[in-house]
Order: sequence, then structure tokens, then C-alpha cells
Amino acid sequence: MNCPPMGVAASRNFAARFASGDLLCVIDNDACFVGSSCIERMVRRFESSPRLSVLSFRVLRGDTQEVDPFSWVFRRNADEWSDRTFRTFTFAGAGCCLRTSAFREVGGFWEQLKYSREEEDLAFALIDRDWQLEYSPEIVIRHYFDPRGRSSILERRRIELRNGILVFWRRFPWPFAVLGIFARISSMSVKAVFREGNSLSMLWSSVPQAFQDCKSLIVRRLPIRLSSLFKYALLHL
Repeated sequence: MNCPPMGVAASRNFAARFASGDLLCVIDNDACFVGSSCIERMVRRFESSPRLSVLSFRVLRGDTQEVDPFSWVFRRNADEWSDRTFRTFTFAGAGCCLRTSAFREVGGFWEQLKYSREEEDLAFALIDRDWQLEYSPEIVIRHYFDPRGRSSILERRRIELRNGILVFWRRFPWPFAVLGIFARISSMSVKAVFREGNSLSMLWSSVPQAFQDCKSLIVRRLPIRLSSLFKYALLHL
């Protein structure tokens, strides 16, 4: 099968169009499952929970027992929660399984994002349709980080901020979209300076482009319900 050059979100959608099963299993090309029972456990979990739409895997860094920090996308502390099952507001694209019917119901990943935050946007749509997302420590993959073709940390953060602004503008009801965008710019700026020791100039360079994209036809607003926004907030706890 020839796959034309495209972003991560579009590539996943492209592959999903050829799938015929009830579940879509997604792992990065530099990752592999730990143990032969992962698929069986995954299937059993979906069979036991009809409203489960996404199961996010435990992602380990290479051959260690450490959780991959780039794949720990949850607000909870990894040291305390990585070995516990919990409901979540997003999931790790490096390793996850999606219910095909739920994925197609919401239209798949938002291809405009190309890379970064596409999981967050899909999660908003699923939560708004009353689907559940879950993290499971029982499904484990090892992520052997390949630096080839990877962006620098600062460039990754710049893309994350740009896409994060677009997702909030697309999915948050007014005026929560404005408040969420301001909070996201602030929190990522603090993290860039005090945790990563980076300059703000490159990070903030993504903001004007994001605002321009928000005003253009690139972003068609699809705000979730206020009840879904409240549910999304509670899932952070």
C-alpha cells in the first residue's frame, strides 16, 4: 500500500479507513508490546465496558521500567498513578487502542493539526458523545525513542502551544475558549522557563500564527456542551 506523505493525524485516519475490525490498535513505529497477552487483555477490557472508546497504554522508556515522560500526558503524578487504572480526559498516541465505531462516529483525528494535540481534540469529541477514555497499566509497550526526524524540545513545545490554542478555540464554548487559551499560554510559558530553562521567544512565536488560523476558515468551531466541559475538568482530578 502506498501512503502519500502526510502528518501523524492524517496517516492514522488513512490507515483506519482500511481497518475492518472492531478495535484500532495504534503504537509508534519505534515501540513494541511487552508480553504476548497484551492484545488479549485489551480485547477483554473493551468487551467488559461497552462505552469505553479509548484505552491508553503504559509506555515505558526503552528497556527500563521508567514511564516515558513524553507519553505521560495526564495531570496525575506518574510515580503514584502509572500502575493504576483510571478514567482520563486524553490519551497517549504512542500507544493506545480505539473502538472503531466511536472513532468513526466523531470523524477520526483532526488532520489540520498534523502532529501534536490530535489526541486531545479527539478526546473532546468522544467525551461530548458520552464515550469513556481510560488509562490501563496492564497493557504495556516499550518506546525506543528514535531521534531521527524528531524535532527539538523547544520546537515540540512551539507546535504543542500552536495546536493547543487551535484545539481550545475549536472545542471550548465561548467564553471558556478565551480563558482556556490564556491559561494554556501562561502555563506553558512558566514550564518553558522554570522547568526546561528555555527562552520564551520561540515558544511565543507560534501564538500569532495560531490566532491567525483561528480567524481563518482553517478552524471551524465545534464547541462541546457545557456539561461535557465540566466532565472534562473533573477528569483532571
